[in-house]
Amino acid sequence: MLKKISVIIPCHNQGEYLENACNSIINQDYENWEVIIVDDSSTDKTKEIAKEIVLKDSRFTYMYSENKSSSKSRNDGLKIAAGDYIQFLDADDIINSNKFSESLKVTNQADIVLTNFHLFEDDVLSRIPPYCDLSTVTFDYLNILTKWDVDFSIPIHCALFKKEIVNELLFNTELKAKEDWVFWLAVFNRNPMVKFIDKELAFYRLHANSKTQNKKEFYNKAITTVKHIYSTLDLSDAKLFSNRLIEDLYHEKDKADYLYKLKLENDIELKNNKEELECNQKQLQSNKFEILSNLESISKKEAQMRRLKKAITYKTLVKLELFIRGIKKIK
Repeated sequence: MLKKISVIIPCHNQGEYLENACNSIINQDYENWEVIIVDDSSTDKTKEIAKEIVLKDSRFTYMYSENKSSSKSRNDGLKIAAGDYIQFLDADDIINSNKFSESLKVTNQADIVLTNFHLFEDDVLSRIPPYCDLSTVTFDYLNILTKWDVDFSIPIHCALFKKEIVNELLFNTELKAKEDWVFWLAVFNRNPMVKFIDKELAFYRLHANSKTQNKKEFYNKAITTVKHIYSTLDLSDAKLFSNRLIEDLYHEKDKADYLYKLKLENDIELKNNKEELECNQKQLQSNKFEILSNLESISKKEAQMRRLKKAITYKTLVKLELFIRGIKKIK
């Protein structure tokens, strides 16, 4: 019997993207799946769009969540998921039409199948390179703890999870940033077998409404998540995590030093360019005066030549007239 995949799509006021996300499931070349659309207290047309999709395809289920939290919506979906595998998909993202079939080819070797990804904006065909190269990553608990957001992070829809590996695991609904990181740590704490497919089968949308775009607000919420992770660690892991945070600080300092150095170099370059421009302007002004002076000199010479020409013409005429008179006298 074919294994069933449960797709969980939380949606908060992203109805404009929901149909595209659902179509990327409908277009899969593997057909034994279900989709649970969890409407996260949306005030747009999410409900109407979702219900229209449900009417067209019985494999879709719609449910409403009164919480305004993607973590709570994912948890609600997990509680009713009937599949053998779990696929998370945010309403503004999409997956390739062969992600399920490609992943299922190797599920006998893994608890989690990960694929590569790329970024896009309005048009999925306008491929933007990913912010990290997952093909270089060793996927284990230690790296998830110490290298997350330093060397890499994994978009949640890159993964296909065996249901057993996430059984009884839930997203932390108290956290408002980097909830995925905490979930990944919980999953990898179970020491799963991982298979990586180096194909871009997950597509991550970039747009102005992404919550990660408000950097200051997101950073403050992320601090809470870091404190939460630290509080859950044993002594040895806490030490490693502390070293990672110290590396982060040095990284930020190095970045700040680099940017300051770059600014100084740019300032010096701008100053040099300004001085060169001023020098060129002075040279142009000098050349302008020289050209005007030459033009004036040429005008004077032309006037002199005209006077000389007139003088020569007058003298010639006088001489000619005298010569004619002389000839007449001889006659």
